[in-house]
Amino acid sequence: MAGIGFELKKIINDGSITSFLKASFSGIFIVAGPWMFSIVTLSSISYLVQDLKRESIDDFFSILIYIFSFSIIISGGFQYLITRLFSDYIYNKKVNEALYFIEMYMLITGIISFIITFILSYLFIGLDNGTYILFLLIALASSSVNILWIIIIFATYLKWFLHIALSFVLGIGFIVLNLIINKNPSLNFILFIYGIGNFITIFCLYLISHHSYKPKKIYLYSILDIIKRNIDGLNFLFLTGLFYYLYIWIDKILYWIYKGSSVGKLDLNLYLDYDLALYIANLTLIPGLVFFVIVSETDFFIYMKKFLLSLQHSDYRTIKEKMVKLGKTTNRVIISQFSNQLLITISVLLFVISYTSYSRVILTVSFVAVYFQLIIFSYLNFLFYMERYRETFKICSALFILNLVLTWLVIKLNINIPGLSYLITNIIGTIFSISIFNKSIIRLDRYIYMQNSK
Repeated sequence: MAGIGFELKKIINDGSITSFLKASFSGIFIVAGPWMFSIVTLSSISYLVQDLKRESIDDFFSILIYIFSFSIIISGGFQYLITRLFSDYIYNKKVNEALYFIEMYMLITGIISFIITFILSYLFIGLDNGTYILFLLIALASSSVNILWIIIIFATYLKWFLHIALSFVLGIGFIVLNLIINKNPSLNFILFIYGIGNFITIFCLYLISHHSYKPKKIYLYSILDIIKRNIDGLNFLFLTGLFYYLYIWIDKILYWIYKGSSVGKLDLNLYLDYDLALYIANLTLIPGLVFFVIVSETDFFIYMKKFLLSLQHSDYRTIKEKMVKLGKTTNRVIISQFSNQLLITISVLLFVISYTSYSRVILTVSFVAVYFQLIIFSYLNFLFYMERYRETFKICSALFILNLVLTWLVIKLNINIPGLSYLITNIIGTIFSISIFNKSIIRLDRYIYMQNSK
């Protein structure tokens, strides 16, 4: 991702307003493309569809939340693993093989997610509330979301940012156009055009990828050989992805089970007071994520590279100086990033409190919790660069257990502050992440020497 950040930084360095908007717009689609796709889609549906079909919108909203939550929990570990393997192919200048690798994973993920989602829809919703056609359309939507997360990996490597943005616009445009034509749609129709809209975006990104590179076949044994040679690190990387998303979603799932209720005709529980507050709070992450890609990650990469070069050519004193510089620079950039993010979080929070009737307590807790979540995310990514996968696993598994236990206690003690457990977890997680990062920086030279000696 650092390479993408450098390209966006070059665009911004042109100094014009147009360049700034271009980089920002591209950055938003890169860091949150599928997520933004769904947000714009949901907003368009809510605005365009008549009140007569409000029940369809509520059911679609429920389905979309369940699709995103469970698909990312189930596939999160695999996506971390696949992204790392993809990066290895790119590093070894095997871009054509990397595209083939991504395509095969897209196909497998699409088929498996379609089958699993169809079965889960049948089991959780049942024929009393739905039909086989509904289950197929939910599976179609789920499959499209999972594939979209994957193809964006290769498309962003190409750095054709405006083409990527246009691909999403075409998908969204298809959905909006159909809603303008049919303002009184059924749930089946909404799910159908959402899935097709996603696949239009996927197809455009696929064409962009094939325009630049032709896939070159790779064999399963070569992938297994890479995994075998890096089995310890990749195991912990996979577990990091799994537990990271479990930690993020576990409190929401528990609230759905113990406090939630169905908002439409389908038997899918939500806890709207908390869900909507987090939905809005997570929107404030987008500027922070773009800042991370363009500034934080690129600065870290530069000083990390200088440190690695010093290991080859410099004396021990210079190596230690570069190592200390890396740590100080990273913390300085993080402070800058989160000072800006704090202003955005406070501004949006005050605006939402002033112009909506949502609970001020739940909104405040949610916004602050999400703010600390972004800090944890940033330090996890820096630890990835240092290949400290065992440490990232420790952080994420500890956060999952902590959020699980605290949420259960909050619910059982009937403390009516949804998100409190998530907030406490993220504050503790931030302290934990910073501590592990600083310890890893101090010992970074030893880690690298130990790895090279194996």
